Amino acid sequence: MVQTPDFMRGDVGYDAAFSLTGLPEIVLVQAKSGDLDRQKLTWFGRRLHKSMLERNVGLGLLVYHDDSGRRFPEFSFPSVISIEIQDLLHRLRSHDLRRVIADQLTEVPE
Repeated sequence: MVQTPDFMRGDVGYDAAFSLTGLPEIVLVQAKSGDLDRQKLTWFGRRLHKSMLERNVGLGLLVYHDDSGRRFPEFSFPSVISIEIQDLLHRLRSHDLRRVIADQLTEVPE
C-alpha cells in the first residue's frame, strides 16, 4: 500500500485546464512552489499524469518554483512537461505559449 505524503493531501492533480489554437490537446496545468525536491516533483508529475488519464487529456504542464532556486530534470511521464517558472517566463518573452509547449515536446533530454 502506498500512502499519500502530507504535501499531497488535498491535491486534485491539476490547477487549470485550457485549449490553445494549434494544439490538438487540452492542457492540464499544475503549479507548485515552495521547498521542492525531485521526489515531490515526481509525486506531482505522477498525480498530474493520473488526472490526465482520468479525464482523457493528452498533455500536462507542471510549472514549478523551488524556494532555493533549484531546477529539476524533465520527468519520464508521457506527455507531461515540467518547466521552472523563470524559464517559462523567459521563453514567453520571445514565443507564445503554444510555441513554448511545442518546443518542450520536441526537446531531446540531455
